[in-house]
Amino acid sequence: MNRTSDKFQEMRDQQLTRGMRAAAIMGFFTLACSLFRGWLVGWHDIMFLHICIYLIILAAALLDRHLSFSIRAAVIVSVSFVLGMASLITWGFGAFSLPALFCFCILSTIFFGYKGGILSCIVSVGAIGAVGAGVYAEILKYEYNAAIHLNSPVTWLVVLLETVSFAGIMVVVLGTLHRQSEDLAYDLEEQNSALAERNRALEREIAERIRAEEERQKLTTRLQAAEKMELVGTLAGGVAHDLNNILGGIVGYPDLLLEELPEQSPLRNTVETIRKSGIKAAAIVNDMLTLARRRIESTEVLNLNSVVSEYCASPEFETLKQFHPTVEVDSRLDPQLMNISGSPFHLSKVLMNLVSNAAEAMSGGGRILITTENRKVAEDKGGHEEIQEGSYAVLCIADSGTGIPAEDLKHIFEPFYSKKKMGRSGTGLGMAVVWGTVKDHKGYIHVSSIEGKGTTFTLYFPSTMEQAAPARIPYSKTDLRGRGESILVVDDVPEQREIASRILTGLGYSVQTVSSGEEAVEHLKTASVDLLVLDMLMEPGIDGLETYRRIATSHPGQKAIIITGYAGTDRIGEALRIGVGCCVKKPFLVDDIGLAVRAELDWRAVGNDQAPGRWN
Repeated sequence: MNRTSDKFQEMRDQQLTRGMRAAAIMGFFTLACSLFRGWLVGWHDIMFLHICIYLIILAAALLDRHLSFSIRAAVIVSVSFVLGMASLITWGFGAFSLPALFCFCILSTIFFGYKGGILSCIVSVGAIGAVGAGVYAEILKYEYNAAIHLNSPVTWLVVLLETVSFAGIMVVVLGTLHRQSEDLAYDLEEQNSALAERNRALEREIAERIRAEEERQKLTTRLQAAEKMELVGTLAGGVAHDLNNILGGIVGYPDLLLEELPEQSPLRNTVETIRKSGIKAAAIVNDMLTLARRRIESTEVLNLNSVVSEYCASPEFETLKQFHPTVEVDSRLDPQLMNISGSPFHLSKVLMNLVSNAAEAMSGGGRILITTENRKVAEDKGGHEEIQEGSYAVLCIADSGTGIPAEDLKHIFEPFYSKKKMGRSGTGLGMAVVWGTVKDHKGYIHVSSIEGKGTTFTLYFPSTMEQAAPARIPYSKTDLRGRGESILVVDDVPEQREIASRILTGLGYSVQTVSSGEEAVEHLKTASVDLLVLDMLMEPGIDGLETYRRIATSHPGQKAIIITGYAGTDRIGEALRIGVGCCVKKPFLVDDIGLAVRAELDWRAVGNDQAPGRWN
């Protein structure tokens, strides 16, 4: 606003300065002509007034830098009025009295605003009326010979120059006003453009702040979800070791009994039921450990098509179809699907959870479609989370079930958030395990659901150009048999030592047991064994990693495997790096420990110089 006022003031000052300079120049020539006329036709007293006025204008024009705007404006406005009055008194309407008074009104309006213009009009009208009254009362009389003046060429020249003077002043002032009005309009347009740009910048800033706030809320939500996962993981990790030691007897002993019971024994079904119950309990603990560990200890190059095909041929899938006979499961797999790096066991568990949930969402029957495809993603802003740019192998599970309500959709990956009846159709950990496993594979999940129409889970896994490993060779019970190799079992839990000892002895190995890492170190100072079976966590003494380190100093290349009921840790990873062959999770079956022992003994027996480092 101040800038606009300054611009107006600058315009008026320039108009005044140019008008006064034009008046001074043209007035000088007019004065010369007037003097020349006086020499030809005689002197007139009005010439003194003209000379004084022209000198005043000339002085004001020359001293414009030293005089204020108000003084210069008053000078040129007053000159116009005095010239008009002098001409009116001297020659009446026969001279330039009316143009001069007209200029007086116009200039007053330009330089002093509409109030100055109104006042100048009143003064001009009053002056004309006063002179007219004087003429009517015969107080004022005109005594000059009009014929002499009208017939004189000099008179016409003077009138011409005087007209040019007044017209020139008006043209200069008003022309400048017009040009500067255009400049002002342009300046105002620039200001408006700048203001509009600032408004747009402000709108962008507001939008950015809104977006940042939304992003902050999303991050807060994700942090809260991660904290819940961490809490469950901490809880699971704290109890998993003890739970798995307890479950070791529930799973291990029935496995041993089944090896000894005849096929016709009526006890086989009972023992098998105990075994299956223990395995189910171990699976729940394993789900909790998945949340606790939040990383995949062992990965391999694989193809999602194989994961889908193996699941569809599994006993779990057959059981699902028996429980949901009205649900149709179809698959459409891309034969050109790219490989990924991951854990077949964990990915199969993800697929099983999603298909099971889809089937339970269609109590009245329906269709589940499992598809795979390659997909390149530039940047995806939709769905449950954003997907980074890259190439992905995509697994999609779509159903035509009841759908997920919007209020539940944002909670589906939270631990223990389930609409199922706890203990009957779910533990509340299935979707949390899905989320954790996908994140462990550096993947992404998108969920879309419409109530009454169905739900689609789309899983993105980063693809790789590496080739998948060859298929595993099937094994038989004979392949698990030992050949009399010596094994030392190190475990602080008596039940675990007994189970491991009985299984390995039954497989044909020579087994000895100790209850601590310190005992194992002392034992091997005077003896040697073909294989160590080490419990990872042993209290209050040294753990499996430290035990192996001490033994390896006196027995370089000692073969060993780790058995643990705890989640994968950095210490387990370190044990695998320094020479331990693999890690077996508690509770274990006969086949689990049998394969691990046989693989470790045979691995280096054929000249391999690196342990497999598997997490079974």
